[in-house]
Amino acid sequence: GSYNAAFGSIFPTEDICALIPREQADVVILEEPEHLNCYRAPGKAFWGQRFCHVVGIIHTNYRAYAQAHASGLVTGPLVGALFATLVQAYCDKVIKLSEVLQSYAPEKQVTCNVHGIRHEFLNVAAPTGNQVYFIGKLLWAKGLDKLLTLQARYQKATGHYFEMDIFGSGPEQDEIAQAFLGRGKRRFYTSSSSSTGSTSNNNGDGEKQAKIPVHFMGRLDHAALSTAYKVFLNPSVTEVLCTTTAEALAMGKFVIIPHHSSNTFFGQFPNCLQYHSHYEFCVLLQYALTHTPTPLSETHGHVLTWQAATERFLQASAVTHRDQARRERIAGKQGDAKLAQMHEGICKGTSGVVVRTIIHGNDPQKQKLPSVTSSTTLSSNVSCTGSEPESTTSESTSTALPTEEEEEEDTLVAKTSSSSSWLPWITNPTTQIRQ
Repeated sequence: GSYNAAFGSIFPTEDICALIPREQADVVILEEPEHLNCYRAPGKAFWGQRFCHVVGIIHTNYRAYAQAHASGLVTGPLVGALFATLVQAYCDKVIKLSEVLQSYAPEKQVTCNVHGIRHEFLNVAAPTGNQVYFIGKLLWAKGLDKLLTLQARYQKATGHYFEMDIFGSGPEQDEIAQAFLGRGKRRFYTSSSSSTGSTSNNNGDGEKQAKIPVHFMGRLDHAALSTAYKVFLNPSVTEVLCTTTAEALAMGKFVIIPHHSSNTFFGQFPNCLQYHSHYEFCVLLQYALTHTPTPLSETHGHVLTWQAATERFLQASAVTHRDQARRERIAGKQGDAKLAQMHEGICKGTSGVVVRTIIHGNDPQKQKLPSVTSSTTLSSNVSCTGSEPESTTSESTSTALPTEEEEEEDTLVAKTSSSSSWLPWITNPTTQIRQ
C-alpha cells in the first residue's frame, strides 16, 4: 500500500485477494470495506468470486469527515454515495457498529456492536474517590467544545464550575487548554450524527473565558487510571462507538453521555447515565457525585468481553433464507457482481491511471512491487478463515425464493450448494437464527 497525506489514509497498490492462499479463501472479514476497496488494484478476481462469504464491518463515518471540510455540501454526499456503492458491491453482509453511520445496503446490513474490551478492565478495583475525568484524543470534534458548554451551564445552575481532569493528547491540545484555562478564544462546533461540524468564535470580539478548574494530565492507559476517579464524561456525538465508554463501564464507574444513537448499546448498563438536555446533565452529574456506582454484574461484564462480541458477530454475519430472498428482490441475483465489474472497469485503463494518480500521487503499476509469496503478511483490514471448496463454478446455484415453510424456519443459507462446509458453525442447530 501507499500513504496519501491529503486523505490521511493508506490505499492498496496491488490485488489483496492474490495475497491470500486459495486453501484459506473461504470466509473473509473486511474491516472498513469502503476504505479497503476505494481503489481496486487490477486482479483476476474480487472478494465475492474468491470467497464464499464476505462480511464487512463499518467503523468510521467517512461521510461526516467529508462534510466537515469547506466543500462538505458537495463532498459529503459524494463520499456517502461512493462508499455505499463499494460496500454494496463487495460485501454479502454488512455490520454497522451503531446507527450513527449512513445506510449502505439496506437489504444486507445490520447494526451490532461486535467490539469488545481488554479483559484487564474487568479486573480493575472499584472506584474509591469522587473525581470526574475525560480520556481520549484531544480534538474539538471529540466533544471538548460541548464539554465547555456543559461547564458553563453547570456554573449557571449551581454557581460554580465542576472540577475535572482531562487525559490525552492531540493536535489541538494547546488550543483546547487555552479555552478551558481562560487564555484563549472559546470555540464552538455545531455537529450532528452525520457531521463533525464547523467552528466559530462564541462572539464577534472573541471574548476570553473565565478559568475553569480543569487539569490536563497528558496521556495515560485507561486501565492504569487511579481508583480516585468515579465519573467519566464523554459528551461526543461524532463517535461511531466509543471504546473508552465501554472501558469505563467495565471499571465500575459512572458514565455520563448524551442520549444519542452512537450510545444506544450502553443504555443497558445501570451505571450509564444519559442526558437529553443541559439541565438533565447537571442533575445527573450531581447524582453521580453523591451516589455509589452499582457493582458490575457478571452478565453485564460478559457483554463487554471479546467473547461476547464474537458471539454477536457470528449471529450478525449470518445470512438467512429471508435475507437472501430480500436481497435478490431488491438488487437481483447479479446486482452486486455488476457493481463490482463496473468499479473494476473504472480502475483499469486510462481512467485507472487517473484514479491511481489521485489516490497514490503516481501510477503504482509502473513501480516495481515485491514478489508475492504464500507467507506474505496480509493487510490488517482483512481476516479470513476456513478453506475454499474444491469447486464453486459448475456446481454453484443461486438460492431460490423461500417457500412459506422456509421463511418460517428462516434457517441459515450458504451461497452455494457445493460449499455447505464453508462456515463450520452454520451446521450447528443451536446457531440458527429466528426472527
